[in-house]
Amino acid sequence: MVWAAWYLYRTGHPQAMVEQLQWAYGRSPKLPTVALVEWLESFTAFSHNIGEVFPIDPLLNSPAWQDLRHWLLRQQRQNLTPPPQTCDCQSP
Repeated sequence: MVWAAWYLYRTGHPQAMVEQLQWAYGRSPKLPTVALVEWLESFTAFSHNIGEVFPIDPLLNSPAWQDLRHWLLRQQRQNLTPPPQTCDCQSP
């Protein structure tokens, strides 16, 4: 999944990369910040494996990556919201 996202970014499809990473994140128990760091490490490793240096700054500054970061932070906030109180407990 992450390799596919890297390949999509590398071949000029940043929005498809975002969609792939969102899909991957939905199947992962990782915190958003951990996922972001691991994705960047993976992208760097995939490029290294083919003898290239991954250009990280253009990715980090891209609108697609910024949108992904914002989306991940919204996911984290939603997960931190406590569930509604369902107790019908009577106060003493």
